[in-house]
Amino acid sequence: SHSFVEIVFEKSIDDLFRSYDFTINAIAIDPDDTDNVISADKALIDLKNRTLQILHPKTFGEDPRRILRYLRFQGLGYTPDEMSTQLVSKLADDPDFIDRFFVSQSKSIINRELRGIALPVSGEALWELLKPKTKKIRRKK
Repeated sequence: SHSFVEIVFEKSIDDLFRSYDFTINAIAIDPDDTDNVISADKALIDLKNRTLQILHPKTFGEDPRRILRYLRFQGLGYTPDEMSTQLVSKLADDPDFIDRFFVSQSKSIINRELRGIALPVSGEALWELLKPKTKKIRRKK
């Protein structure tokens, strides 16, 4: 038997899902019908296929710490989609984003997020870890 806590949202469920980072996090159970799963577009398909897809292009800009979640999900066997891979590649070369990432985090928060994994001291070393292990994507002319 399951017990549920009633939560009252001031936003619609769609607005709530838009505030999430990845599709696989945008899944809920309807409290009035526990057999009814509510999800963002493609969330259940992405969960089944272990695909990591961002919900919107500003996801890392809103909270640079989401990069750590991106890495954690990859460690759990999720494969990023092409849009997520392109965005992370772009951010890895953006010195302003790197600065915001490090300003937004204290060393203790980073260590807690990485659950004991040693963190390189320099930003460049961290971003070498973050860059996707895929071939460079070429723009069509």
